[in-house]
This record gives sequence, structure tokens and C-alpha cells, in this order.
Amino acid sequence: MGRALGAVPAAPAKQDVSARGANGPMARRRHRRRGRATEPRTRLIVIGAAAIVLVGAFVMLINRGDAVTPAREEASIELPDAFAD
Repeated sequence: MGRALGAVPAAPAKQDVSARGANGPMARRRHRRRGRATEPRTRLIVIGAAAIVLVGAFVMLINRGDAVTPAREEASIELPDAFAD
């Protein structure tokens, strides 16, 4: 039959750690990474992707700047005729 309502399942029995030893079948080996050890190829891919993003952003800003400039108007200044006697 099913479990009764509110019943707590029994915890599994703990095994004696000393019997297994440090290198027993359940032991896990943990590998520590020192620093940021990445492969050179991965580093080059990241640098290339960042360069592409920067160039794309620069081109986008140049195009945006050209589209936002105000319309050019012709300016004229009237000067008196300097060569008239």
C-alpha cells in the first residue's frame, strides 16, 4: 500500500567512511583550475568576436550620425561692393 500522510521517509544507512578509504569507489576527485586557463584557440575566438562587435558598433554610430544631422541650408552674406568707385 501507499505511505501514510505526513510520513517521513527513512534516511539511508550511512556507511563507514574508514572502511572505504580515501580512494574507494565512491570517492570523487576534484580538479582545481589555477587562474583562467583557456585554450589559445578559445581566446582568439573571443578576441575576434569582440573586434567584430566593436567594428559593427562603430559603423552603426557613423550611420546614425549621418541620419541625424540637420538639413543643410545655404547661407549668404551681403557685402557692399568693394570695387565700386
